[in-house]
Amino acid sequence: MDDFVLNFKKAQTFIERLKERVETALNAKDEEIVQLRDELKRVDNELKRCRTENEALTKKIWQMEKRNQNE
Repeated sequence: MDDFVLNFKKAQTFIERLKERVETALNAKDEEIVQLRDELKRVDNELKRCRTENEALTKKIWQMEKRNQNE
């Protein structure tokens, strides 16, 4: 679980840096901008997947804790 949280935070940091790069690249060549946008979309999709996984794990942990309290 800790590895997941660490990877999630790394992904958030990576996306923030990537967004800064995209903004900086707005004055660069169109091809580079397209590549950066594609990369940003890919990373954004990965972040969405991580969020979904995080929500599922959180729900599972909550259910396990609730079950342990009832036993």
